[in-house]
Amino acid sequence: MTAHAARAIHDAGGTCWAQDPQTAFAPAMPRAAIERGAVQHVLTLDDMAVRLQRIVCKE
Repeated sequence: MTAHAARAIHDAGGTCWAQDPQTAFAPAMPRAAIERGAVQHVLTLDDMAVRLQRIVCKE
């Protein structure tokens, strides 16, 4: 997802997650979305997996 798309989702009331740039293969991508203020949560991939599992399992 581009930073522009993340911002559009945010502006429409959605929530965006970004991978922590320090752990990303291409750190410029999440960093751009973070800098645009489009990201509510900056997470490692492991943390994303845990949160997604909680959402899906409604924990």
